[in-house]
Amino acid sequence: MYWVEHLGVDLLLTTCDGSEVDALGLALEDWLGRFRDWVNARTEIRMIEALRPSHGALIHLRQPDAFVTYGAGASRMSVSMYPCPGATRIQLVDGIRRASKNEGLPLAHQMLQTGWDATLAGDLRRAVIDSGTAAEVSVASFVTAELQARGLASSASARIIQQANGVVGLFDLYESLVGNLPVSRRKVMDQLANPRNSAAHGGLAPDRTGVEKAMTVATSIVRTAT
Repeated sequence: MYWVEHLGVDLLLTTCDGSEVDALGLALEDWLGRFRDWVNARTEIRMIEALRPSHGALIHLRQPDAFVTYGAGASRMSVSMYPCPGATRIQLVDGIRRASKNEGLPLAHQMLQTGWDATLAGDLRRAVIDSGTAAEVSVASFVTAELQARGLASSASARIIQQANGVVGLFDLYESLVGNLPVSRRKVMDQLANPRNSAAHGGLAPDRTGVEKAMTVATSIVRTAT
């Protein structure tokens, strides 16, 4: 029995060689990206970012008693590891299932991912804007579904969401309909809404500590509401 253990890229290759290994490598990278996103959405510690191939593929396959490398070129590059800290077996199995069905993350989780990616890239203004948007999208979607489940027309639900005036107003709506979110209103205002508005409208980027606080608050909201 074989299983894929590592996946990497040969950066010395300028083009894919059209081989079966190349095609498999591209498909596996795409699959691993989706799998990583689902695991990241559910765990406290993010998996290492998947390496996106733009050249040739390098695949390591492993047997219990052997180690075999199949590659599209002669040069090897250090491989990308995919540890899953903090993930349960159920979360991993569900991530595998969703990735294999080509199922992407809900929009709020996608925005949260772009916020984390922007943080890693040092774009702190983008990170805090995306985190605030992720929280707004998640709560607005939940409140809309809840109002419509109670018989309110979609046009009336849309007006209520518009009048909520941002993530703090949506926070109040959520708690009046459902119950407490895992963060306080004050924390949402001070650590997420205000920094997000300063970044979006004033062009002011918070420091890294401020971004981490905003991302933490947004992550708690998104994981609860979506």
